[in-house]
Amino acid sequence: MSLDVEALDLTSGKGWRFYSSMIGKAFRAPILDKGFLESIDTEGIRFGKGDKIKALVRMTQPAMGRQRWEILSVLEHIRRAEQGELGL
Repeated sequence: MSLDVEALDLTSGKGWRFYSSMIGKAFRAPILDKGFLESIDTEGIRFGKGDKIKALVRMTQPAMGRQRWEILSVLEHIRRAEQGELGL
């Protein structure tokens, strides 16, 4: 699933905030992919406004409860396309 990264959460445990145009809504979800999280620290992966990820996502919903989202695996980090200079 392709997700827009709206907010990062590296410490509180509340989950990152994503928007999915496929389902038309935003949601919070923890990233369970330890390798990806480690690469943020070790490889200096940076996120900016407009970045996306492609991820394997799991949504569960108890019969009378709220939906729970989890990012099981981050397949790709897609940086926002850099805008070129305008030739005037």
